[in-house]
Amino acid sequence: MRLRIGIDTGGTFTDMVVIDEHGKVTTSKSLCTPHDYTICVEACLEIAAEKLGITVEEMLNQTVSFAYGTTIGTNAIATRTGAKTGMLTTSGCRDVLHIARGLTRWSGLPESDTKHMAATVKPEALIPKELTREITERIDSTGQVVCGLDEEEVKQACKELVEQGVESIAICFLWSFRNPEHEERAQEILTNLYPNIYSSTSHQVIPLEGEYERFITTVLDNYVGPKTKNYTTLLSSHLKRMGLKVSLLLMQADGGIAYADTVQPVASVHSGPAGGVLGAQTIGKLLNYKDIISTDVGGTTFDVSIITNHEVTYSREPRIEKFNTLYPTLDIISIGAGGGSIVWTNPDMKSLHVGPQSAGSSPGPACYGVGGTAPTVTDACMVLGYLNPHSLNGGRMRLYKEKAHEAFQEVADVLGMDVVEVAYGAYEIITAKMSDLIVGMTVRKGLNISDYILLAFGGGGAMHVARMGTMLGAKKVMVPASASVYSAMGLATSPIVHTYQKYDYQMLPITADTLNRNLGELDRKINADFERDGIPEKDRQISFYADMKYSLQINAVTLEIPRKKVYTEEDAAKLADLFDTAYAKMYGEGSGYPAAGRAVVSFMAKGKGEIYPFKLSASVSEHVDASQALSGQRQAYFKDTGFVNTNIYSYERLKSGNKVEGPAIIEAEDTTMLIPPKFVAEVDAYRNVVIEALV
Repeated sequence: MRLRIGIDTGGTFTDMVVIDEHGKVTTSKSLCTPHDYTICVEACLEIAAEKLGITVEEMLNQTVSFAYGTTIGTNAIATRTGAKTGMLTTSGCRDVLHIARGLTRWSGLPESDTKHMAATVKPEALIPKELTREITERIDSTGQVVCGLDEEEVKQACKELVEQGVESIAICFLWSFRNPEHEERAQEILTNLYPNIYSSTSHQVIPLEGEYERFITTVLDNYVGPKTKNYTTLLSSHLKRMGLKVSLLLMQADGGIAYADTVQPVASVHSGPAGGVLGAQTIGKLLNYKDIISTDVGGTTFDVSIITNHEVTYSREPRIEKFNTLYPTLDIISIGAGGGSIVWTNPDMKSLHVGPQSAGSSPGPACYGVGGTAPTVTDACMVLGYLNPHSLNGGRMRLYKEKAHEAFQEVADVLGMDVVEVAYGAYEIITAKMSDLIVGMTVRKGLNISDYILLAFGGGGAMHVARMGTMLGAKKVMVPASASVYSAMGLATSPIVHTYQKYDYQMLPITADTLNRNLGELDRKINADFERDGIPEKDRQISFYADMKYSLQINAVTLEIPRKKVYTEEDAAKLADLFDTAYAKMYGEGSGYPAAGRAVVSFMAKGKGEIYPFKLSASVSEHVDASQALSGQRQAYFKDTGFVNTNIYSYERLKSGNKVEGPAIIEAEDTTMLIPPKFVAEVDAYRNVVIEALV
């Protein structure tokens, strides 16, 4: 039996999915252990192996793909606990990180905070000036050497930085993406002197123009590099000792997995939510849902991404904290709104608030009984009767309803309200926050929500999705099978992905030779990677793109170029029309200005390779009656009815074709689905639960 495994370590839980070659899915979940993540990974492996009736060693022996999503880099940046990093840069460029861009003052802030612009500040630079060394060297914008590299300065700078205790050194020279020889030589000198010091160069990390963005992306890579590399090496060795025979794969923020020893550390930052988006894309293709709003409600954040016509959307200049970078990622927007979001009040204004602070996994929500005392969204759902005190995580975790009540009593006393009123108010506030983010990702971009399926995964998504769908007018809402561990599902089903970019600024018209030279070079790099990965040619899919803009514009538009082995002059001439069409589609008919001239800024190639592709198994639709899955009743609170007796159904006993009318609660091992009054849920052939309002 061949198995594919995906494991995702989030802010509260570590989730795992195992798929066998027949498409059968096995899941497991464990609380995160931030002091040593190998512990929670091992716990998930033990639970899954027990369900499969085999040992962990036997399970790992049969594994042909082991993909992992980690928050190591993300957490290091958020908590400023990354490596002590130094930098070598071109003489005169010491202050680039400190000057930054004006937009870094408000980048990532909520709209309410940007109204007070004078109070905003730039983020503190990750590398202080005393750990930056200026090197005599200069390459111009055409790639010509104006001033040679002073190698003695490089040696002295490396010596001084290492003596100051740096763990990594970023090498960022001007125009290195045009000619990398100075960065390459500086890194060679550093490696020869100090082979244990982590280092990456700006032309390796992101070979594009944008001085600050290229520098900060490279610095971030060096900042998280040592911790990320050390942990993945530790985890890989640990898994090998337990029986894993294949190499560890890591999720990348641009979507897709790659072997851990080839992944640039900065690519793993914010990669956690990417797995869920890829899972949503997979299920969309399986069920022919072309347009999907992918939502992930975890313990700490609420993540949204849009899939249109089966294609995920990308951000070419994503933000990491308040740093605007150039590493391409899936376009996922997050806010602090999850199951662990803390409910609090302003005593002076007698107002109720939820988040963005989170209780995380430690101390966690009050009802977990592991030390948390602040009320959270999970505690609100406990008070309202949505959660079963004895069924969380397959009964492995007990919840304490009285602790949830105690936590909310403090807030209720301040507001002079009933505990249940406050709990439902918190539930409504968090649902409204989630809905507002979706509106910002769709309506404000001209997308019609009624054309989209609202897909809700993550541990808490299924308790909010019906309410959100009604508020937004979505076509329908769906809770996928294994919803609570869906990011891990995306990891288990993800292709291997390699992305390469090349800067080559030229005004149109360009020649066929320019297309063939640039795209051919990128194509060869990706195919070489796939050869090393062992991906057969029939399982490779490579796409080409170009970043283009009208002359004198700052921002470029990405358009896909049809892939060919050899391009003709006619193909090169068509670029102008392709760009005008893409620009009009993005900004509106007539918005372009072709008279200004058009320019190609850079080229990109993205390759996807399938590794042992498995298909999920489907079942034949059976009868509508779901009575065989009815497991009891309990009191649950709804806005129009208050507390009512609510049917409880076991998800594991539901069959394809079964329908459940609200008010009802469907309890799976790792998530709870809320079906409000006047709604109906139906189980499809792949055991996804589709929820619709009754007419």
